[in-house]
Amino acid sequence: QLGRWGYAGTTWWMSATDYGAALQQFRAVQCFTLGPHPPPPPPRAAALHPRPMKNLLCPVNVPRQAYIPHEMGALPEPKMEDGLLVEGHVDQQPVFSVQGTMPDKIGVLVNTNQGIQHTLSDELAAAKGVPSPWMNTKQPPRQRTRRSTCLHILAALGAVLFPWLLGAPLSRPAGEVEPTPVPSHAKPPQATVSEAWRWTPPNLAEGGPWWTERVHNLRAASAHFPDREEVVAEGLRALERHRANYGPDGPQWLQILWWEFPPEHHEVLRKGCSMNFLTTPSVPWGDNCRFLPNFTCKLCTVRANIGQELATDTDRGLLILERARLIDQGNAWAPSTLKSYQTPMQIIREFKAAHNISVLRASPLLHPPVCSAIPLMWAHERHAAMGSKRHPGHGASYNTARAIRSAASLFYQWDQLSSHPATAFRDKSRRVRVQQELSPTDTLLYTCTAQGMARRMGTQSRPSIALTACWVRWMDDWYV
Repeated sequence: QLGRWGYAGTTWWMSATDYGAALQQFRAVQCFTLGPHPPPPPPRAAALHPRPMKNLLCPVNVPRQAYIPHEMGALPEPKMEDGLLVEGHVDQQPVFSVQGTMPDKIGVLVNTNQGIQHTLSDELAAAKGVPSPWMNTKQPPRQRTRRSTCLHILAALGAVLFPWLLGAPLSRPAGEVEPTPVPSHAKPPQATVSEAWRWTPPNLAEGGPWWTERVHNLRAASAHFPDREEVVAEGLRALERHRANYGPDGPQWLQILWWEFPPEHHEVLRKGCSMNFLTTPSVPWGDNCRFLPNFTCKLCTVRANIGQELATDTDRGLLILERARLIDQGNAWAPSTLKSYQTPMQIIREFKAAHNISVLRASPLLHPPVCSAIPLMWAHERHAAMGSKRHPGHGASYNTARAIRSAASLFYQWDQLSSHPATAFRDKSRRVRVQQELSPTDTLLYTCTAQGMARRMGTQSRPSIALTACWVRWMDDWYV
């Protein structure tokens, strides 16, 4: 019919692996043009080897039903079947290797480190390029995931059609890419030994280039202060303390050169940021927390919750928030309480040593803690450290910061009454429950963190400001 209307058509056969995808998907694309203009050139495939699908599989939160208890009939070595790398068979079904590309199906068998599992709909959606924010709240629809076309194919089509539609001349296609060798599945890469990292400070002597540049920056940053000379003198003393940290005795006194930071941070760094530590603990923790089980470092927790390595400064900034969350979680118990439990804990340890019986059995931790409450607590911690907008220069109060939890609780209440209208209810404590599940804001994890934050920040409506050493020294000199 289009031919009778004067359209000229062409068909392109496209494979997702030719454009850098880790998914085996084939599409027949028909392009029809009308008029004297020549049709667009076909997409040019890059001569690249297929990418493995191991980075697309979910590292955690895989449903137990996805795994199968059957043993795999392993092949002597992985082999290619219809363009896919197969390691063995289970009941005549192929078991694919994570080192090969992913089939364009949901529920195929894959041999992972945790066992043989069926691929999930969100794993196939990730292979097709569905953005992660679209899958944060719920699983992608299975039928739409099956029918959707890989983003790599759509991007290759866009690269050809976009300049053709604009009428701009197409750039000359790039030359053939040299094929890279296929990695071996049997030989692991040999470890390399790198030289020890070494660093030597520059010449920090007074009058040298480094010292001269620091003094020049100090005078430029102090120009807008009313007491400019006093600020410069204070900065020179700070510079002297900073230089002393690189002496033969090593660091002696941590000193920040505030004028070396962006101008919007000068005032806060010069006076010192309170960080909202308003209540000084009377007794340090010491060894009081050594009996706490299943401690997970902040790096593992952040990587597990965001589902990727910490590649950017924004990702690494989450480490600060996770450290603050761990501190607040630990402060949910008073130091005196932890100290009083040391004697009973010692009795339990002596009983274990005497009878060789494990009394306190921690739950097996298969992966770092991952739940919706942890990113929400990061937002809570960040808001608490940002300071008060109504009273500049003052820290945010705990009652102001806790509004984050209340707002999130409203969100999850609405979510649960909409998604579970027949099973969601409120208990006597007005906590929303879905059968035996809790809202993330009502979990013990979030409750302990909020209690520790209240203990650290205090519950005053107008919190105080932590004094820096220069203020204490000035008051001592003035009143003595």
